[in-house]
Amino acid sequence: MLQSSGELRPTNIVPTNILELLKVLTPEDASKWDKWAEQLKAEDVDNKNQLCDLNKDDFNNLRISAYLKHTLRKHRDEMERRKHNTISIAQRTVADYEDTSKQTKPEVAPTGIWRWLKLVSSPFELLIPADHYPAYAKHWIESRREDGPNLHEGMLFLYEVEIIVSSLLLGVFTTLFFEVIHESMIEDFMTHQVYKLDYYVVLFGIMSMCTSFTHCLVSYVMIRLILPISDSNAYIFFKQQSMAKWMIFANVQVCCMLYSCALFLVCSLCSCLGGLTVGGTCVVVVTVSLSLMGGLYFAGINFNIAMNSGMFGSQALIDDEQAFETSSAELDNTLTLCALRNINEYQKPVPANILYRQVEDFRKGKRAEDKPRINQKRHLPLTLRRGITNKERSLEVETNSMYQAERFASF
Repeated sequence: MLQSSGELRPTNIVPTNILELLKVLTPEDASKWDKWAEQLKAEDVDNKNQLCDLNKDDFNNLRISAYLKHTLRKHRDEMERRKHNTISIAQRTVADYEDTSKQTKPEVAPTGIWRWLKLVSSPFELLIPADHYPAYAKHWIESRREDGPNLHEGMLFLYEVEIIVSSLLLGVFTTLFFEVIHESMIEDFMTHQVYKLDYYVVLFGIMSMCTSFTHCLVSYVMIRLILPISDSNAYIFFKQQSMAKWMIFANVQVCCMLYSCALFLVCSLCSCLGGLTVGGTCVVVVTVSLSLMGGLYFAGINFNIAMNSGMFGSQALIDDEQAFETSSAELDNTLTLCALRNINEYQKPVPANILYRQVEDFRKGKRAEDKPRINQKRHLPLTLRRGITNKERSLEVETNSMYQAERFASF
């Protein structure tokens, strides 16, 4: 039956007579039932079975209204779906039934610390977030290889933000340094009194100012590098090895700046409070560190899900309409499974050139376009792969089979 939105309601009992079928499918058009039934009988369609047995061409050639044809097409599609999904219980064996129940059982992704361990590439991600590792930049660059303006603008905005943050930190901590530091602290630092808290206040203060100033210069140079690059050359510019090394150096500078500023702030607070020994200060530092690691724990999960599932690309993993009907917990489970399946098939982290359909196989004497491309949606559960047509699935199976055959022959 048709709802007000025009969708077909599932019915448990489908009438066989064509007139009764029209009454069920179009309850709002009672005045047209007899006319439509006569038109269908003129086309030798007297009952439901004859309607469903028509091939696609004969059905499209029926001389009936477009509205009626659209309604009957929905009914035919619904009947076809039921036909394929219905299996006679008498034809099932116990083993078949057990296999089916295993297949239909929803897969659940690991949670908690186990999910973090399966997703992250290094335990150091509790200290340094995943976006400061080279793999993150590679995924960003490869996902924008066909969108030079987006890549150019995104990188430029990143380093504009970093130069603003580093200049603010430089001003704040330079002022704080000269406000907090006094002569006794300087004397302890010059005489290397490493067992005193004042020594570390001066040490981390100097480090915070130096790293902030250095990162300001690095960000400025990076902006000067990026600005004149054209959008059409942005991809090859950021992918080159020398630029990749320079970006890694900039990330190291960011981490050093943030940690030195945080340690200087903690030590300065402890020094101003007074009465805290080095041991007490260590307790404060450990407490702050655990809080920071807790935040990086959740950030690492989200960074790695986004990176390894292919969410940087322009292709939507899940249709917006289906995502609207899915709960947040189910989406989290689905995307985690997608990332873990990619990791299990390839490595951790998933190579960006494979995930974003650029395969470089020149070492084997093949052109990149000769190698089958990998679909980003392939590792999604079948219920969430509606964006892939049957033609694309068959082509995907064929290309994957060819790829496996080539791999086997290479051994």
